[in-house]
Amino acid sequence: MCGIIAVLRRPATRPAPDAEAVVTPIQRALDLLDAGDPVSLAEAAACLEEVDSLLGGAPGLESLLGHAGLLEDVADRMSTVRTRFASVEAAIGARIGDREAGNVALVRLRDAAWAISNDRLGAARGVASLSSTADPPSRSGTAVLLSIQQALSALDRLEVRGRDSAGLQVTLWDHGLDLDDPAIASMLAPRTSDLLLRSGSARVLPGGGLVLVVKTAAEIGELGDNTSVLRRALAGDDLLVRQLGPGRTSIRGAHDRPIVAYRPSSRAIDEIYIVQILN
Repeated sequence: MCGIIAVLRRPATRPAPDAEAVVTPIQRALDLLDAGDPVSLAEAAACLEEVDSLLGGAPGLESLLGHAGLLEDVADRMSTVRTRFASVEAAIGARIGDREAGNVALVRLRDAAWAISNDRLGAARGVASLSSTADPPSRSGTAVLLSIQQALSALDRLEVRGRDSAGLQVTLWDHGLDLDDPAIASMLAPRTSDLLLRSGSARVLPGGGLVLVVKTAAEIGELGDNTSVLRRALAGDDLLVRQLGPGRTSIRGAHDRPIVAYRPSSRAIDEIYIVQILN
């Protein structure tokens, strides 16, 4: 049995939100929580839903990682929001006439707060862990790393079905590398000659696209072990870092077919499994 994931990304068409645009609705939501009535709670939920939307995709990631201290500021404010839910729930319980409307708003609040704290901030932290500090990724490179992070996150969630193996294939175009350069050729040679497509192997596609493969397999493991291994392998892959670094303004993932991502559950730990990323 295997779990299958589809990840599609299209080029972003909106600018990254500025810090004020992100922080102001959160503060407004905090102010509205004090009122405790269903109308105010519904407005507070709308504010957090707006923030969740702003922080989505590559533009939201660019904002969180590009504005110094914004990620920590949002995290602190969202922690405050979550600590207020108990008092909000008590206030709703005391309002017999409109309790149902209040509970509906509270569900929206909880959902939006979870999405911001776990999906948006979690993605930013995950991308940061994949990024090189010595050679930071370009804007396009960061978008590719977001696709990788989302695939890893999805694999994490599938591990409850079995955790013996996982893999990731990153297919990149317009990477800007001169594949005939002796330094690049020497890095590729041992990786492209691996006929078994083991972890660390690579392939050059017709048209110049480059495929990088990371995999892991173990008979015994803990939840999260597989993606931790994949994450370390990707973060330490100098060839990937070179493709995503500054000056790479048009790098993109595979684009000619839907991405198929899966986490197999197999007893044969030497078999080949691939997750493909579409940016």
